[in-house]
Amino acid sequence: MPGQPAASELVRRTRGQARPRMPFDGPPWLADDEIALITEWVRQGARNAEGRPAPLPVGAEVRLHGTLQGPWQLDDLALVPSPSRRDRSPGVGGYAEVRGRVQADGGVVPHRVRGR
Repeated sequence: MPGQPAASELVRRTRGQARPRMPFDGPPWLADDEIALITEWVRQGARNAEGRPAPLPVGAEVRLHGTLQGPWQLDDLALVPSPSRRDRSPGVGGYAEVRGRVQADGGVVPHRVRGR
């Protein structure tokens, strides 16, 4: 998710927000400054060697894992409120899987939220 570190599965896994945590052969995990470097690269558009940002995958289906901080908040990612199916009653503070679609502004509209 170029430009959207909170929605980037790479960033989420290196931070330990999603399981399994990366690197898969850790611990040791990446240092905070290494995670900050990856996060900033994603924030700047995940640019390639020629300096071109990666295209935003508008309309793509995403599956994100993390902790629900509120009904429309997965860790530090604000979700777009929508009528979504909720399975296994994931509650605030619970580990959940969110399936949704990417909007043109980089927001994620969930269509399914389930406890894990």
